[in-house]
Amino acid sequence: MLIETRFLIDVDERQPWRAISTIEAMNSWNAFVRLKSLDARGEAISYQLTLNSVWGKRAELLGVVEIERNDQQVRLLCTLPGLRLSEVYAIKRLQGRLWLTHSLCVTGIFDRVFGWLVERRLQQIIHLQNHAFGDFLSRTRKPGGLRSVPGGKHFQ
Repeated sequence: MLIETRFLIDVDERQPWRAISTIEAMNSWNAFVRLKSLDARGEAISYQLTLNSVWGKRAELLGVVEIERNDQQVRLLCTLPGLRLSEVYAIKRLQGRLWLTHSLCVTGIFDRVFGWLVERRLQQIIHLQNHAFGDFLSRTRKPGGLRSVPGGKHFQ
């Protein structure tokens, strides 16, 4: 499953992987990212992502982030029970401002029978209230449900 949106955030141009907070999010969401820790090599951090919707719903995700060392792209990996979230932020400059193109890839460990649980769990995590967006999730699900990562690795 691939979900794409775009966030306008503050980015340190010298170290673009050190994004501190989100100013504006599309699709009626505001998101704030707080970095908790960064290792000596700058390759892994723990972070907290808070999502606030116009419906008054709030969700917080905690995870460990691995960062791809590339000045034009930031890859975040977050593990949740039964799910692995892989996020890629491509940094672009539009109209004199820095933008992130955000792609979220959700990989579940469930088979065809339980594939719907992955979508349901994802919706519970981020408190989705937008029915149109829920329909989008249904349309983008691959036949057989969301698959495990090649090699059969399960993420706890």
